[in-house]
Parts: sequence; C-alpha cells; structure tokens
Amino acid sequence: MKKNSHLHILIETNLLTKLKEEAQKRNLSLGQFCRLKLKKQDQLDRIETKVDKILKKT
Repeated sequence: MKKNSHLHILIETNLLTKLKEEAQKRNLSLGQFCRLKLKKQDQLDRIETKVDKILKKT
C-alpha cells in the first residue's frame, strides 16, 4: 500500500509503552501496529474496552 501522508500525534508515555508492548507481542513494528489500529479496531479490543469501562464503574 502506498503511503502518502504523515501523521504526527502526541500521546502519553504510558500509552506509548503499551502500544510498543502490544506491537512486540504481535511481532509488528510500532508504525505498522498503529496503522492497523487506525484502520480497524479488533473485536476483542472493543470487548475488552467495554469490560474495562464496566469494571471501572463498579
């Protein structure tokens, strides 16, 4: 896929660490992992997010 844009974002250090760890677990580069996250959020990620929100409320 042709890459024709650059995206510059600022994120918190703890979020960057989590992204790096997850990318490493999946044997992906951080850039490739972020591109995948931007394209589509995994169903499992959506479920985990919802569960986390429920747990935080209780």
